[in-house]
Amino acid sequence: MERFKDARAVLDYLYRLQITHIRANGRNERDELGAVQSALSQLIFKDELRETLKDNPALGFTISDELEAIYGDYLQLTQHARTGYWGAWYGTFSDQAGIDPAAAAAHGSAIVLALHATIG
Repeated sequence: MERFKDARAVLDYLYRLQITHIRANGRNERDELGAVQSALSQLIFKDELRETLKDNPALGFTISDELEAIYGDYLQLTQHARTGYWGAWYGTFSDQAGIDPAAAAAHGSAIVLALHATIG
């Protein structure tokens, strides 16, 4: 959990996972991104979990206001305007060959193709 204490580092990590370039590096970042988004969303937005962290300093982790704000902004900026989809973007149409259609269908979400992405 140490890596999640620095809100800016978390944002950098999320954006590194956000755009998958399968042809370039052979990795599909979607699973890791989904796991991190799920964990952060639960820790940040489920009051009972958040309170448990706050009330138990021995656990060594709390959700900072900065992390909550940065993560909320990240979710807004990475949500597809038409589909509402959150998740990995794929770098180019040619990368579609690296997408596992069964896994994509199992998630029940459209795959968003980001041809031009600005990361900042």
